[in-house]
Amino acid sequence: MNISHLKKFTLGAAGFFFSVAALDAASPTPAPPPAAATAGSAVPARPGPPHPPAESAVKVTLLSFTPMVGMPGAPDFKIATLTFKIEASAPVPVTDCSFYVDSSALPDGARQNATITLLIHTGIFLGPPGTQVGPGKPIQRTVWLKSQENLYPNWQQAYSQTENATFRWTIGGQPAAGGSIVKPLHKAWP
Repeated sequence: MNISHLKKFTLGAAGFFFSVAALDAASPTPAPPPAAATAGSAVPARPGPPHPPAESAVKVTLLSFTPMVGMPGAPDFKIATLTFKIEASAPVPVTDCSFYVDSSALPDGARQNATITLLIHTGIFLGPPGTQVGPGKPIQRTVWLKSQENLYPNWQQAYSQTENATFRWTIGGQPAAGGSIVKPLHKAWP
């Protein structure tokens, strides 16, 4: 039986050799071991510690926060606001940003580390394509933070019990630009 027209596919996860070898009925050719892998493989060329992620040239500063007043749906309700500034040490393109405010850890059955997103504003438009921040060209905005009470049954409890929340952000167009800081949730801060 001649099977020389068949192909053998060897696939693996990161760190393993990927090969396509033709079968030969008389003498099959084994795939080389990972140490002998070529540049097309996922095996690092030299051993050593992984490189730390590159730091972003973008700096986000949370300038002020005004907490919610009342509860969503109540007549006295006022939405929370956040003022932020985005700066960069060199011209950097930015497209949009998003902010999330997470609760402190709450008891969730046997677990003590469940958090939920309390407030959110995603997709904040920073400018048309090609918009850049750089030295002397910061972007500063004030945005509303929408409550997420309809997504979590224990939202009100989490909001009430969280004194210091984690404020997180991401910046579109800058994959390494994101961060977080813990700040008071129920008090205004500059």
